[in-house]
Amino acid sequence: MTYSRNRYDKDFKKNAVRLSFNSSKPVKIIASELGVPESALYRWRKLYTEDG
Repeated sequence: MTYSRNRYDKDFKKNAVRLSFNSSKPVKIIASELGVPESALYRWRKLYTEDG
């Protein structure tokens, strides 16, 4: 079985982070709607925010 890994560009990641902060939805739901793992979205939030 072959495992393929999705790669996301920087703009997609930044927009996902922006959406996660501006939305009233939980991060879990946003990640699911975007088709990314929840852990990846949390990691991007740390990476692309001033506090992170």
